[in-house]
Amino acid sequence: MAYGRWSDIYPIVAEEIAATEEEYFIQAAEMEVKALALHKEGRNNDLVQLVTTFAVDTADTCVTQWLGLWQKLFATFRDGQITTPDPEVKRCNCKVVEPGYSTAWYDRIVKDTGTHYKVAGDTPPDEVESLMSISGI
Repeated sequence: MAYGRWSDIYPIVAEEIAATEEEYFIQAAEMEVKALALHKEGRNNDLVQLVTTFAVDTADTCVTQWLGLWQKLFATFRDGQITTPDPEVKRCNCKVVEPGYSTAWYDRIVKDTGTHYKVAGDTPPDEVESLMSISGI
């Protein structure tokens, strides 16, 4: 899903990564203080339990967060559209934009499919490419 719209999706993913990393660095630093205190007290069983619980809980939270991010991206960038919340639109409380694809994308599709979808009597692909370049598609 992300590959075709990476330029649109990357900023959201990068922001999520930065926020997640920042939070995890803070949590890890707090955990290290607690773990070190247990180590100094010789409470190794408690130390192992504390660190294990932290690691499992952090991993579970991360999976849940990334599932939520995927759901957000899927809802926002589905079917080549970009959907954003907009309470003014009563139908769906959202705004839907169809940005289309770049000229390079359309050119690649024409080139890659060649005559695959040609129907007898259709304009030959080279003429279609010519017409597309003239029309700016």
